[in-house]
Amino acid sequence: MAFDRKFKLAMKLGVKRALIDGKKTDIEASPRNIEGEVWIPASACSFDFATKRVFDGIEFGALSSVKDMFFKYDDMGIIIIDSDSSVAAINRKDNLYDMTSLASRFIYEIDHVEIATEYAPATAKEIEGFKAVANKAIALAKGKKHPVLFGNSEKFAKIKAMYDAGQSPIKDYVQKIVDKAESIISEGRFMLNEDGSDLAAPFVCAYTTPEQYDIGGRMGESSHSCNMRDLAFAYLMTGKEAYAKCAYYIGRDLGKWNHWGPAHFLNCAMAARYYAIGYDWLYDAWTEMGLDVSVIRAGLIKNGLIPAYRAMIDDDCDWKTANPNGSGWRFKLKKDNWNAVCNCGNIIGYIALLVDKDLLTDEENEKLTISLGAALVTLTNDGHVLRQYAPDGAYVESNTYWSYGTNALLYGIGAMHGYFGTEFGIMNAPGMDKTCYYAINSESAEFVGWSYHDGETVPQDTSMFDLFADVTGDDALFAVRELHLARGKESSLFDILYNPLVLGKKVPALESLALDSYMEAIDAVTVRDGWDRGSLYLGIMGGYNPQKSSHNHVDSGAFVYHNKGKLWITDIGKDYYNIVGGYFYNYSLYRRNAEGHNVVFIKELPYGQALNASGKMTRVELSDEKTLAIIDNTAVYGEYAKSALRGMSALNEKKTVVIQDEIEFAEPCEAFAAYHFKSSEIKAEISKDGRACTLTHDDGEQIFLKLLTENEGARFEITTCYDFILPATKNCEKEYSREDFSRLLINYGKTDKIKSALVIDTSVDAKAYTDIIPMENW
Repeated sequence: MAFDRKFKLAMKLGVKRALIDGKKTDIEASPRNIEGEVWIPASACSFDFATKRVFDGIEFGALSSVKDMFFKYDDMGIIIIDSDSSVAAINRKDNLYDMTSLASRFIYEIDHVEIATEYAPATAKEIEGFKAVANKAIALAKGKKHPVLFGNSEKFAKIKAMYDAGQSPIKDYVQKIVDKAESIISEGRFMLNEDGSDLAAPFVCAYTTPEQYDIGGRMGESSHSCNMRDLAFAYLMTGKEAYAKCAYYIGRDLGKWNHWGPAHFLNCAMAARYYAIGYDWLYDAWTEMGLDVSVIRAGLIKNGLIPAYRAMIDDDCDWKTANPNGSGWRFKLKKDNWNAVCNCGNIIGYIALLVDKDLLTDEENEKLTISLGAALVTLTNDGHVLRQYAPDGAYVESNTYWSYGTNALLYGIGAMHGYFGTEFGIMNAPGMDKTCYYAINSESAEFVGWSYHDGETVPQDTSMFDLFADVTGDDALFAVRELHLARGKESSLFDILYNPLVLGKKVPALESLALDSYMEAIDAVTVRDGWDRGSLYLGIMGGYNPQKSSHNHVDSGAFVYHNKGKLWITDIGKDYYNIVGGYFYNYSLYRRNAEGHNVVFIKELPYGQALNASGKMTRVELSDEKTLAIIDNTAVYGEYAKSALRGMSALNEKKTVVIQDEIEFAEPCEAFAAYHFKSSEIKAEISKDGRACTLTHDDGEQIFLKLLTENEGARFEITTCYDFILPATKNCEKEYSREDFSRLLINYGKTDKIKSALVIDTSVDAKAYTDIIPMENW
């Protein structure tokens, strides 16, 4: 169903706004969940409750006592009440998109502006809406002075005093950035003249025309503006003028560049983000040194914010690549990480310049006001990128894109709090309150990431946990971040700016985190037997095999197994984006189609599984008694399958793991199952009967696999990742090497059914699962 009608009441737990008869209304108190029962402010309702209670002097009514009304309460916190019985049928499975669209109309403090659903220049009505949104925001922050981004002068002075006093761990974290600043000014490219009057070597852009972009339209300028940020912070902590001067000259020269990469707007926005921070933090120092700060401001406007105006308002770009109709410079309607990265980079730039509104021309003020409003609107309009976090904070684009997109979003949120004093309700987006726990659950105890889709095995970037904890009040994340740092994650600038010591907050004792997780947004389950190094970590996912989704792969049923500190069965991750022949939407690539993943695939389908089909978790049990997940994969084999189930179970105190497939084909199909391992580190030895395999790591650690199957001819075999099975799979020039990986393959041959279990154990003589048990009896 579509929410195209006026419900009597729509609201969210913890939010003091509601839709009342279709009109967004501020209410005196937010709805509450008290011991599992939902209570809402009586003043928000035009109907009477049978039961009422007063909390904090405000009268509330219990939804359970509402007569002749229908309501839906979801654990996303969304409450919908009406006299129409269809409301009671609303559920996340069928109506998640509509529920998040409805929620966006009242959970944000930003007025909804109707914008075109396809790319086109902004209409006069849209522009007026953008201006109205921006002017409301600007009115919140009159009289602010530099610095405003992520802290004011008092906050930076407090951090400096802690650094000077040698207070741990602030001193160590600050020193790391000071050391980085020292290394920047020691490079030949950024060394100063002996008198400090300029950079000793010219700092110019190697790219002066659109044709000089690489295939992806990317440039490396954001790393240079990132140097501005680090130099600025080092100056604030030490007062060393060389840091401030070097940052100034880098900024001056970056401002002279013809462009910062607007044809691939991610780069332009990231450059603007760091450039604006350097400008904001060093504005006073540069002024005191007699440096012309207007030069830096002009560079930010010319190369950062005017290109954003051109993209969002004019729907155009002055530095297009060879494909002028490509989407690299369009981002305002995107529902993925581009939206967050681009809009939040622009917002940070606008905030840095809002402090200096009186120094801008009328035209500059007009364009920047419109652009700020457009960024706030398109970040929140109908959920857009924020919808990706619903319902439970997991991130379909992959673990690494969570780090990229969510940290960009939190950069913007931190900047908005520093200047406006609010993030305009963005943190109330459905699932946002749980998203940091997705980051925790999507990597092993050794911080090895689950590289599903376009992911990588690198650690999740949890450097924004302290900021997230500060904004949301979830202080447990302070403790999680401290644990991550103690176990070897790299500290960052935000471990200083939002450190609980700096904020004057106590870090709570870390309560035990749940070992197992079901992540509904990506249809995935992860399982552990502990949080210590060497613990078991395994994951299995269903999900969507897309035809037009940038970062998804054809991999429903994908599985990874990590134990004893090693990643034994792994997903080999993304390929090179600038691959000859194109990467995105190209499923002929081994790493993108089904044979390059740990799944069952069939030769009758070009890519091994059907595009635009979903596998779906149908049963999940994560308890002391049972640990299992079952996926219905029937749809991903299209017309070729009558039924297809893949299940994962952890037995024997999680020492034994079972991956089981039960598939009935509509006609005999040539079927295979694959499991990838890093053969440069792990050797595989298959038994004579082909039904057992020992994986041995270079350090001597071992795990043991056995194949239980009713498919008579099925055996383990080892292939390289260049021995293609699917006719559509092709090698492409510039693709990443797969030489380090091999594939443990099960060839079922031409068969009308599969009934088979892969059993993994840490003991060679394990007896926990010796016969196939139908999944319906698990």
